[in-house]
Amino acid sequence: MQHLANKSDVTYISVGNITRNEINSGSALGLQLKSYLEAIKEYPPELITQTLRTHILTTNTSIAVLDGYPKYGREAHSFEKLAREHRLKLGSVAIISITLDEAVKRAESRRICPHCQKTFSMHDSKSLSCPTCPNCLIKLTQREDDSPEVLSRRFHDFDDYMSQTLPILRNLVSDVVEIDGLQSQDKIADQLSTIFRFNSNKPG
Repeated sequence: MQHLANKSDVTYISVGNITRNEINSGSALGLQLKSYLEAIKEYPPELITQTLRTHILTTNTSIAVLDGYPKYGREAHSFEKLAREHRLKLGSVAIISITLDEAVKRAESRRICPHCQKTFSMHDSKSLSCPTCPNCLIKLTQREDDSPEVLSRRFHDFDDYMSQTLPILRNLVSDVVEIDGLQSQDKIADQLSTIFRFNSNKPG
């Protein structure tokens, strides 16, 4: 998703990246987020909305994609209020579905650069031979929330999230599409490009 957005005139807003940046910054907000992460608890919806609010309202492009937000019903209500208050035009929702086994498999091999937040797979031979970020030259780390315990809880809570959130989102957006996350990355990218109307206006 981020790769597609970076190649287009689209702002990519990832709740995961933003919360990790706040935690790493040591800010008051980051310390609050860290306390929930260390306790293996979901962040309160109000805290997540507060964390993302500025990023949503200060994008420098006409289109933005939110990744991982809103999940909960209360988050969706907060987002609905924010969207109506600032007259945000909302487009589509894409839900990428995978199995728990696949989620754990991917998480076990996933590494992240603490500085630029770029993600790497240790199944990639280049990452295996050089476990540092090629841009920042910083050692790659594993996300704290990539443990099987956290993933299992999140996976089993997903149906509850959707039962609360989807009815709210369906009243806000033009379309809700489910994508098979077990397809190849190229096929998923093609479907996302169609849904969100990504285009390659940027070079590279």
